[in-house]
Amino acid sequence: MASLPQALAEAALNTATRLREAAELTRTQAEGMRKQAEATRAIATAERAEASLNSNPTHAEPREHHARLLDEEARLHEAEAEVLEREADRLFSQARTAELRVRALA
Repeated sequence: MASLPQALAEAALNTATRLREAAELTRTQAEGMRKQAEATRAIATAERAEASLNSNPTHAEPREHHARLLDEEARLHEAEAEVLEREADRLFSQARTAELRVRALA
């Protein structure tokens, strides 16, 4: 049977591994949010182009309104990406702390 320090070191290493996995996943989610923001902005640009080509205000104004809503949605996606990046940084920091516990117990 493993000694208590060895068992603690193995548990800390497992914690560090899981924290790194969670951090990587969170970084991937942040990247996805940034791509979503980019796609949403592209749709807004297309809506504005469509509105500018349409001389009928009944058709053009809803496109302009939709473009403004999409711009706001893109800003929200960017904000979410920033939150996810900070969360990933926090998780990586916790993983490093767990790794220090492993070294201290080794």
